[in-house]
Amino acid sequence: MMIQIGNIRRLSFALIIYSILCTVFSVIVSCSDRENIMLTDDTGTPILFSVSQSKFSRAVSSNAISNFKVYAYDSKGNYYINGAKFNGNGTSNSSETYYWPLSGSLSFYAISPSDDNNNIYSISNGVLSYTVPTDNSKQIDLMVAKAANQTKSTNKGVVNLQFQHVLSQVVFKGYVSVSGLSVEVQSITIHNVNSVMTLGLNGTATAPAAKYANYSIGMDRVKTVTSAIEDKADDLTASDGVLMLVPQTLTGWDGKTTIEDADKSNLSYIEVSYRSKMNGIYIVGSSSSFVTRYVPLSMQLLDGKSYTFNIAFKGQANPTIKIGTGTTTPEESQAKPHIFY
Repeated sequence: MMIQIGNIRRLSFALIIYSILCTVFSVIVSCSDRENIMLTDDTGTPILFSVSQSKFSRAVSSNAISNFKVYAYDSKGNYYINGAKFNGNGTSNSSETYYWPLSGSLSFYAISPSDDNNNIYSISNGVLSYTVPTDNSKQIDLMVAKAANQTKSTNKGVVNLQFQHVLSQVVFKGYVSVSGLSVEVQSITIHNVNSVMTLGLNGTATAPAAKYANYSIGMDRVKTVTSAIEDKADDLTASDGVLMLVPQTLTGWDGKTTIEDADKSNLSYIEVSYRSKMNGIYIVGSSSSFVTRYVPLSMQLLDGKSYTFNIAFKGQANPTIKIGTGTTTPEESQAKPHIFY
């Protein structure tokens, strides 16, 4: 009986020692993980963001970022934050809080919009692939922000996200160059435009083979052109109907071959469907029909730039197009830092 009691006592003592060691070990582990990827307490240093953006957007009347998603990589290229979604007002789409690691730096990449209901862009192995939809209403103003080699002491834990436009913006306006002329525009389409691109978030990305498509501006109705002053040309694009196209160099159709030949060779041109009156009498088209004319287009579309295509209507002659370019500039003010949780 004494031997059994001794064994029990030794066993109890061993259990106590084991419990103490487990407790000490768990404390060590919890401390080392205190500022790891996702913690539910608030004892670490949270990652904060300050958001600003360039001025133009797909919706001409609005420049607000409605939502975005964040990716972050450590110095070895491993994910630290993998596509976490946030609203434009600084609230997270989840209950998670993200904390700075104890050491080392992180590189951040943010993409707006965060939602891709139309499956037109994807991210795989740090490469963003994007296809511009031919449906104007489904096109997005794709924006990306980058902040490389950030630490929790770089800017007191705040990551500055300066969003830049990845695409080129195109709008159309029109004016008449002949006195007494008025024009009604039914549609405007740019033909043979590359629709695909890739963007490396944490490195370089190989450009995909071009896929050509045709893009029409958004027009909520037939637009009337009466202005005779180029600087005060009439808007032909709906407020949310601008084109957001992949940056590229467009090789223009020379106008000497057929449209079918131009399409086979992926040569670019603008198709304008319109009718016009001179002093109230139709000289192009009729009350029941519009006429289609084609204008060659050669130019370079650059990311983050907006282009205004001014169409000059000249009576019965084919219209001509003058292209003006505007660059984007950062917003003068930045939003206050937000903690996302």
